[in-house]
Amino acid sequence: MLAINHNIRSFITKILGEKSPMYDIEHICLFDKKTIRTLCNSNGFEVVHVAGLSNSYTLAYAAKMFPLPSPVKSSLVSLLAACKLDNINLRVPGGNMVTVCHKI
Repeated sequence: MLAINHNIRSFITKILGEKSPMYDIEHICLFDKKTIRTLCNSNGFEVVHVAGLSNSYTLAYAAKMFPLPSPVKSSLVSLLAACKLDNINLRVPGGNMVTVCHKI
């Protein structure tokens, strides 16, 4: 089994706290490396690997997701588009992790 999910104890979450995009109504279960291991093990899986996973975001998407006041966010997104920088990709540690396990 391969699972990719947010790591609630990631660096970005430590910096942003509850302003992190991970804390929203769409994410009803939040995991860290310990809890994903526990979940897998308690359901008959042996965890082979758990690690952080970098994400690729455009500058526009990163600006939309960053916890800024709406007027600042809108202005920043517009500025990026006007400068033709909005579709530049960034590879960042966005707070996700990957888990590999197999059924025992």
